[in-house]
Order: sequence, then C-alpha cells, then structure tokens
Amino acid sequence: MCLLLPGCKPKQSNTAPQAPINRVTIFAPVLLEPIIRSAEAASRETDIQWRVNLRTGGAQSLAWTIEDGEIPDLYISSSVAMAQNLIPQPTSIQPWLQNRLVVVTLASTSNPILKSDRALERSTGPVGVGLNGSLQGDYARLALRYSDIWELVDRRTTPRHSIDSLFDALRSGEVELAIVFATDAKAAGPEFVISQQLELPERVGIVYTKAAFSEMGAGFAEFLDLPEPLRKAVEAGYLPSNPPIPDQPLKEADADPE
Repeated sequence: MCLLLPGCKPKQSNTAPQAPINRVTIFAPVLLEPIIRSAEAASRETDIQWRVNLRTGGAQSLAWTIEDGEIPDLYISSSVAMAQNLIPQPTSIQPWLQNRLVVVTLASTSNPILKSDRALERSTGPVGVGLNGSLQGDYARLALRYSDIWELVDRRTTPRHSIDSLFDALRSGEVELAIVFATDAKAAGPEFVISQQLELPERVGIVYTKAAFSEMGAGFAEFLDLPEPLRKAVEAGYLPSNPPIPDQPLKEADADPE
C-alpha cells in the first residue's frame, strides 16, 4: 500500500555495509606471536578486516608440515636458507628480523671488564654456554671460532642445559659471563646487561624470513613492517633486517638493555 500512496518512500535499512574480511593462515615460531598479533591489530585500521589463523611451533617442524602438503598463506622461517629450500617454493621470500648472539653479565657487577665490549677476551672467569647439540650452544661455539677467540675461551666454558640455568649461574656467581640470544637477554630483564655482540657467518645468521605462498600472505607480510610491530620486535631484542621506515627510526642501541 505504501508504494501506491503519493510521497510514500520505501523504508531504508540503517545497517552499514560490512567490511570484507581477509582470512590469512600463518605458520611461525611461537616467540613471534606477539609481533604478528600486533600486525594483525594494525591491519584492522584498513578498509579490509584481516583475521589471522596462526599456527606456532618450531620453524623446522613447520617447514616439514609444509613439505607434507599443508600450505599456509605465509610462513616465517628462522633463516633465509630454510625459506629458499622449501618445497613447494614460496612465491616471495623477504628477510624480516635478525636475532643476535650476545654476551651478558650481571648489571650489579663492579668489574668494568665484564661490561666492556671485549669482555670475553679480557676476563679470566668461567663463561656459561649452551650444551653441545643445542641451538644456542652450537651457535655460541661457532661464533667464538668465527671471531678467533675460541682458544681464549674454550677452557673457561661451562655448559648449561637451558637458558634459565645460564641466568641462574650468573646470579649465583658460578659464571661471570654467559652467551645467549639477544631476545633471551631482553626477556631476562634489567638484572642483566649486554657486554658485547658476537658475529656469525652470514650463511648461518639467525634471520626470521617471510615466505609467502599466496597473494593474501604477501599482502599481510607488509603489515609486519609497520611501526608498531617493528617497535614490539625491537623491544623483544630483534633488529629489523630491512631499513626501517623513515619516520620511525630504529637504532641498534634501542635494542640493548644498556
């Protein structure tokens, strides 16, 4: 009847059109989850609503899952080589974040040598390292050899079975220094300070790498380089592999507890 009466208009719906939703599946190491969730939150500031289905685990075990046929939109590997060796091949590969090996000591120590950038070479006390066969232990030994100071440190190394036990050994005075990842040093808090950084050969660098298998994955990968996710990454001890965004400079000094 309304349509037949002059001046009568059909009722308009007040419901706003819903933004489209992009659902993206990501495989990534568990420690990166807070950074990826930060990127997910930043992505929602766009006209498209992004939703992340995140599966976490060890980078290598996730790579095996991909090779078994379960393909995500985006995979974060722990090295460039791991991404390059994937079968099937990703459509794009881009280095994202670097982790580093660092030497730490107690912030409360009164010995200036232990806080110097040549602490390993100048000190004489025991040095805590990971066990042989552990990722941390093997990387530490490789870095010491690569830096040509293995002979100075070898007889002073004292292996520990976990990250927590390395920091416990520092607290108790069983070791003066410990070699850990920068992210572990950050997580341990202000009780410890970084004395020096150890270099690794480029081919075995700890570089978390974005490997996209779809346009959706490549699209979300761009959000990982936004200022807020990168800020969270630096706070956690990582360094961006690519030059930072010009209006949000990130300096290596910002990543160190000192």
